[in-house]
Amino acid sequence: MASVTLENSFQSTSMDMGSNHIKAHAKQHKYLQENEPLIETLTDNKQEDNSVKLALKYAQEKAGLRTPQSWFKYNQTLRKSRRKSSYLEYILSVSGTFRTAKQRRLANPKTNKKTREKISREMNAILSNDGVPLDGSLYYISNTEIYDSMTTQQLKKYRHFEAETFRKFFNSQTFKELNPQNIRSEIHYDESGALHLQTQDVWFHKDKRGRLSYAKRAMIKDALTKKYGSTEALQDRLDVLCGYHRYVEKKGKQIGANRADTMFYDFIEKHPKGHMGNSSKVNKDGTKRRFAYSKAERTTRLVELWRIEQMRELGKIAEETAKSMNITYHVDRTYQTDGVHLDSAAYIEHKKVHKKLSQQVQQGQMVNDVAKSVMSDLKKSYKELTNKEITAKSPLEVAKKLKQATQATKNEVTTNQSTIETQQTTISRQNEQLKAQQQQLQAIQHQRKNEQAEIKELKKQKMDLQTEIKKLQQQAKNAGLIVSQWIRRNWQQLESHFRDYARDMSSAQNERLFGGNEGKGDPYNAQRYEKRAKEGLLASFEHLENEEVERSGLSNAIRKSINKQNDNNLER
Repeated sequence: MASVTLENSFQSTSMDMGSNHIKAHAKQHKYLQENEPLIETLTDNKQEDNSVKLALKYAQEKAGLRTPQSWFKYNQTLRKSRRKSSYLEYILSVSGTFRTAKQRRLANPKTNKKTREKISREMNAILSNDGVPLDGSLYYISNTEIYDSMTTQQLKKYRHFEAETFRKFFNSQTFKELNPQNIRSEIHYDESGALHLQTQDVWFHKDKRGRLSYAKRAMIKDALTKKYGSTEALQDRLDVLCGYHRYVEKKGKQIGANRADTMFYDFIEKHPKGHMGNSSKVNKDGTKRRFAYSKAERTTRLVELWRIEQMRELGKIAEETAKSMNITYHVDRTYQTDGVHLDSAAYIEHKKVHKKLSQQVQQGQMVNDVAKSVMSDLKKSYKELTNKEITAKSPLEVAKKLKQATQATKNEVTTNQSTIETQQTTISRQNEQLKAQQQQLQAIQHQRKNEQAEIKELKKQKMDLQTEIKKLQQQAKNAGLIVSQWIRRNWQQLESHFRDYARDMSSAQNERLFGGNEGKGDPYNAQRYEKRAKEGLLASFEHLENEEVERSGLSNAIRKSINKQNDNNLER
């Protein structure tokens, strides 16, 4: 017999998957078999990929999360009071409700220590994931106690069966329906524990108004509603599950007793459209209600029903795969533990303490037996001495009981003091975490101020550039008008000089090609014509410039500058 288990939390990061996982478990290959990979990637990604980047890519392409570019444009359209200072702040706002609920439970004094520690680890993981909550799940169908009872060949075949089961489960319709935003799935072979399937999911949900938020429970509700066909069918099943949990809580989770989930599914298989009996739906005033249990209680069972559906499908696939591979495997239907649900390290410590207490109880029983024997001897001696039955407790027994009570009180005080110190340590750690989060918030606010100052400076530079461009455009327009007017005003004189220039250049070309006595070209005469053409044209320009200078009253210094420019033109 074997148990199918599913561990699920938001403590997952990129360090739990791919090449990071291989590095972390490099020295934990106790059960790794020959030719087995360290990990087997089932999703379409590489071992070295970053889980946060995979999650953001999925959310941006398929869930409606804005990319940094589209967010920047959208952010500019919002009122200043609603704008986010950075893309990170936008990501945090999407998961804001989810994180606030976690923070509220963490701050609630009624939340037990173990839950607070778990939530604190989850919040730290979310911060290390740049504000993206990664929902990590681990699926097991065996434990190492089964491994230890096998030979090498048996273990190799058994682990092959486990891996094949996880592959089939990953490709099953149930897994796809209940994990619609799975971004990463791997089979891990390289740990000291049993071979298992490890996954990472996100839960980005769009409401009817198109608003995006991180809402695992809402996504699970949608998935289960689709699976069962209607909201009413889902609520009926949640109602039945609540009923079996009440039954188990009343009886107690005794080892060997049927589990709540197996009793629930036995009922559902017999009555697929079943619901709680009408007798359980009667109010105190005699009126009837639709469901036996409140909406709040049914809602708390949503995630559990999501887990049950997956564990049941995984168990069925495991039994079918084992049968096809001629392996003995059956899923337990009863409670196999003492009902204390802890993580691996805490559970091992709990078992050690439980064993120590059992030994102490046995020792106490032995002492009690010895005390009874001594008391019997004392009574016998008393009767032999006095020939009377003792009817009152002896002073020795009273002193002994007093000593035991004193020791018990001392133990209780010691235990209470230890508990207080542990709680103070936890509170101090939480205060440090809160301080770190406040520092991060201050850093974000400082970054926002800097970005706003940069934006203001860029806007000013933009306005200055626009003004300068307008000035240059106006100057170019004015220059064009001046040149155009000058040409039109002097065109009659320019036209005859351009004709002379064209005639001389044509003569130069003719001399270059056909001049000389032999008609093969005369470069010397060609150069003379070219020089005469240039000098004649420049002289005409100089004549026009002199007239302009005389009309404008320019000084001799300016005339010299014009002559120098003409000399440069001749040299060119």
